[in-house]
This record gives sequence, structure tokens and C-alpha cells, in this order.
Amino acid sequence: MSEVDGSSKESVVRGNISILLDQNKFDEIGALPGFEIIERADPNSDNNLDCYMWTLKSEGGSVYTRLKKFSGEHHLVHNPLQGDIVTYFSEGKMTHMGRLNEEGRVRSKFGKGHVYEHPIGDVPDYYLDKENDIRFYRKNI
Repeated sequence: MSEVDGSSKESVVRGNISILLDQNKFDEIGALPGFEIIERADPNSDNNLDCYMWTLKSEGGSVYTRLKKFSGEHHLVHNPLQGDIVTYFSEGKMTHMGRLNEEGRVRSKFGKGHVYEHPIGDVPDYYLDKENDIRFYRKNI
């Protein structure tokens, strides 16, 4: 698990992200402190990827196959490095996925919205529960 403290400030940020995401205000999310839009998405496109497909597409092959094989092809790490996969859990279920960059920030896609670079704990509030269960995985060699 990461060291996300669950402070009230963090809860406000998560709540704001959730409201903006629910209203499809993707540019406004990118304007939040600590956020940067990396790749713009057309939310109405049939080719728009979700966070899982976007994160795993670089591993080649069918993204759906990669997701099904995820646990067998990756291992949990406690000292994450650039390129490792960051996963978010709520009530024991994976809710979100992204990639760690060289600055210790996450590149991820929120729903049908844009790809953002953001602080690890700054995600919509429904991506994490009170346990702040964030895990890091690395592809097996």
C-alpha cells in the first residue's frame, strides 16, 4: 500500500475530481493543481480507451487478454519504479490503473476523459475507499 494519508484536504480534492468527472468536465480536471493533460480524448469516440486498456496497451497483444492475465504476468512491488503499474482498490476490487512516471507521479486515464499526469492519491473518491489501497505492480521478466 502507498503512503496516502486520507487527509480532509485529499478528500476535498478527490470529491472535486469526482464531480468534474461525472459532469464530463475533463479540461477542468486538467486545470486542477498538480494535474496536467497528457493526451486529449474524444469522449464520444468508439475508439476511446478506458484506464485499463490505456495502461496495458504498451504491453502488446489484446488488451482484454492482458487484463485477464494481469496477475500471472505481474508481481507486487513495494519500491515502485518508473513504468510500474499503479492500481487502485475500493472494497477489495480494482477500480483504476495507471503507470508511474519518473517523477513519482501517475499517468492515467479517468473513464472516457483525458490522460492526466497527477499525484498518486489524487483520483476520484470512488476509486479508493477509506483504506487508501494503492498497489504497485511490475511486469515479470
